[in-house]
Amino acid sequence: MMLFWFASAMWGFVCLIPHSMLCFQREEVAMRGLDWLAASCFAAGFAIESIADWQKWIHKRSRESAHTLCSKGLWSVSRHPNYFGEIVVWTALCLLDASGLRSRNEVFLSLLSPAFISWLLISVSGVPLAEKKMEERFGQDEDYRLYKANTPLLVPNILKLLRK
Repeated sequence: MMLFWFASAMWGFVCLIPHSMLCFQREEVAMRGLDWLAASCFAAGFAIESIADWQKWIHKRSRESAHTLCSKGLWSVSRHPNYFGEIVVWTALCLLDASGLRSRNEVFLSLLSPAFISWLLISVSGVPLAEKKMEERFGQDEDYRLYKANTPLLVPNILKLLRK
């Protein structure tokens, strides 16, 4: 149990590195073009994550959820759109904060935040655990195998979404 609390504290610390460093800057920095792009990416990532979570919640509440995989909406173009949105959010926050940092060392240090979140979601907790659960639940289902073969793991296939 102690490992869980330590890991949680480290997760919080690493994720807040860019913002914490920016808070200690003495001068106020106005937003520039790339800042607005980063803010837009944050909004897009937050929307993707929220919509994906909402779609999954709606699916889980339906009668068909016991026998079917959530493969509608954002889930039709990515097997894990919620994790993709989460990674975009943390990356955008880092980029937004990085423009106000004073040195390249601070910017490189701030990159630990999205790198750490991405590593956790892609390699440790999010995607691997969800993939294992889906494989156990739907692994023998032909529709699931087709979905898995034709749907990107993380980054949404935007062209597929636009064709609909």
